[in-house]
Amino acid sequence: MRRSPIIFTPEMDALLISLYPDTPNQVIMEQTGWTTSNIKYACKRLGLKKTRDCKAKMANVTDWTEERITFLKANFFQKTNQELAEALGLRLTVVRNKARELGLKKFDPDMPWNDEQTAYLVANYRTMGDVELAENLQKNWPRKRLWTKKHINKKRYLLGLHRTKAEIEKIIWAHVQPGGRSYTIIRNSSSKNLHDSYVASLIAWRDKDLQREIMKYPELIELKRQEILLSRSIKEVKNA
Repeated sequence: MRRSPIIFTPEMDALLISLYPDTPNQVIMEQTGWTTSNIKYACKRLGLKKTRDCKAKMANVTDWTEERITFLKANFFQKTNQELAEALGLRLTVVRNKARELGLKKFDPDMPWNDEQTAYLVANYRTMGDVELAENLQKNWPRKRLWTKKHINKKRYLLGLHRTKAEIEKIIWAHVQPGGRSYTIIRNSSSKNLHDSYVASLIAWRDKDLQREIMKYPELIELKRQEILLSRSIKEVKNA
């Protein structure tokens, strides 16, 4: 859980104003005991900026000591990246880059896939979407770090399991039917059902007063609706 910003006294503000422009944040943290979040919050309030020389100094290669690397490896899966950065006195991007360099990943799309799970994916990916597959995998093979569509997408990519356009359309069509996961969205879609207010917005784009006036003339709205439907029909014929 992220800690709340500390309340800076006028003396603390004065110290930060004197240090911040020319001093790297890591040094400020070591001298004061403040966290990265404390410093960022206070600097935003005070409108403080780093000098060009200080930015260049902070951009230098971070000294990754054995102690820091050991701490990162030991705590990577127990703490968030932000918490790690604050504990190490480093910027978030520096910690992320080092973790990537060390091969540390909180999200590993290749694990945990056993033969049974892989077989389920191969047998069903043509008829189910990635979200539905993830939900079913979580139901059949529960895990603390939930299955997500990213796991499914990455595994399909690694196995070369690609859906055809027709298969994708069939999956989408199943979801938009009554009882499908996207049915309510489609049923209430203004662009699909051409509600009066939607048609009026097309006639008078971004002009709310004119839209309200147009709503008083249903025959005008109906003419525009028929125009839209005709245009869609012509487009479908051309695409076919």
